[in-house]
Amino acid sequence: MTEPRVRLSAPALDATLAVATFVITATSIAASTPGTGDNPTDLLAYAMPTLVAGLLGWRRRWPITILALSVLLVLGYFALNYPPINLALPLAGALYSCAEAGRSMIASAISAVLLGGAAFFRIVIAGQDPTRVLLVDTVQIAAIMCGAIGLGYAVLAHEKLRVQERAAAEQQAARAKQDADLRIEEERLLLARDLHDVLAHTVSVMSIQADVAAEALGDDDPEVAQRSVALIRQQCANATTELRGTVQLLRGDRQREPVADLADLPGLVERARAAGVEVSVQRSGVLDDLRIPVRTTAYRVIQEAVTNALRHAAAERIDITLARDARQLTLSVIDDGRGSTPGPAGLGLRGISERVGLLGGSSQFGPREAGGFGVCARIPL
Repeated sequence: MTEPRVRLSAPALDATLAVATFVITATSIAASTPGTGDNPTDLLAYAMPTLVAGLLGWRRRWPITILALSVLLVLGYFALNYPPINLALPLAGALYSCAEAGRSMIASAISAVLLGGAAFFRIVIAGQDPTRVLLVDTVQIAAIMCGAIGLGYAVLAHEKLRVQERAAAEQQAARAKQDADLRIEEERLLLARDLHDVLAHTVSVMSIQADVAAEALGDDDPEVAQRSVALIRQQCANATTELRGTVQLLRGDRQREPVADLADLPGLVERARAAGVEVSVQRSGVLDDLRIPVRTTAYRVIQEAVTNALRHAAAERIDITLARDARQLTLSVIDDGRGSTPGPAGLGLRGISERVGLLGGSSQFGPREAGGFGVCARIPL
């Protein structure tokens, strides 16, 4: 397992950089040998590395200002004729800070001016050996300056990348949560539609059979009454089975009661016929190998249309047609009832549109000019 990286806090990193700047610069001053005309090293000479290191405590807030003040302190050190040191050593921390703050161009420009000015002074004014100044000392100073600026730029780029990765991770987590919420909402709507379909159909058939039983008892026809009661009992058993499957889905059970599909269509037709409605079914094409979502959706559409015909249309005849071609399953349910749909579509009709739409299909429903009510759906295979 990868060990977590230890990251220094900003104050600790600033303190480390300041201490390193002071130690390196002070050590360079102490090791420098005074030349002809140079003043001996004293406490004032060490004021420069002390102040330069102290200024780094504000490097994050004012990086350019800190770099400018550091340059002035270094130039002051040389103006007092103290023993020469590498120009870049006391400025490396300020150059790094400037680049880390996104001011690499400014740090590079100041470095170039210092390099050119130092070389000009040493060669033209001080008369030093141009070869040594340009090929040795200037190269060393430039290497340190470029290293400090490059390191600051790299740290800045790494931090930007880290921020982008964190933002991308947050966006991914937000999208995952949105997708999870969407799946939960889809499951909720699916369960709501299932419950509506099961309860609406069951209650409709039970209500019709109860009326038949009541009339049979009033007419002293116990055989018809018993048959109606038996159908009510069967409807209760069927509803219990389907509701048990829905509850098991809510509980997350892997093995649950099978979902009703086109294989249950004969039972649906028999129950409608038992309610006193003439039902015809016409099939075209092979329907047994349809995908499960197509079979279950087709059954629910037919179930809802039959339920509406029984409950609201007072229909005497229902014609069910299923036709499969190479691309889609087309089904229609037509009744000869009242054919009116007062007000907006109810939950059942909206459920038909939602179910079919989830599979990329389309549905239409409404009163027919010839009378009655029709439901048509096209479900892609």
